[in-house]
Amino acid sequence: ALELRGLPVALPRWLQHVGLNNFLDQDTFLLATQQPHVLRAELERRHSSSSTAPSSPFSAAAEDGTAPPAAREQLSLRRALYKYRSPTEKMLLEVGAFLDAATPRMPNRYRSPELLTAACPPRHVVLDRAAQHPRCERQTGHF
Repeated sequence: ALELRGLPVALPRWLQHVGLNNFLDQDTFLLATQQPHVLRAELERRHSSSSTAPSSPFSAAAEDGTAPPAAREQLSLRRALYKYRSPTEKMLLEVGAFLDAATPRMPNRYRSPELLTAACPPRHVVLDRAAQHPRCERQTGHF
């Protein structure tokens, strides 16, 4: 609760939602603007890698030194960027290993490369709640 000259004043709930939605919109648009760069880098990595099945740089082979040098280098890079001190933070290493191994193996992932190189849609498209939540609109008649 907010205090104004010693009297407790409760912020209206709608005002709290406006602030929260503003934060979420900023985060959503940030992720949308970064997605084309990440997908383009993934596609370039796919084209530059050999035709063998992609291996995760975070697998046990990378840990014991039997992984290719590029995989060991990427493992070192992640360890340099993140300081894995707690079990929860160490879990990020495992999640990264899973995603690095699973994403390239998705069926039809690289069938339409133009989807991975598409530009970021404009802000009004990314933040269009009506398009993102059509079910809510049908059920309640409002957003």
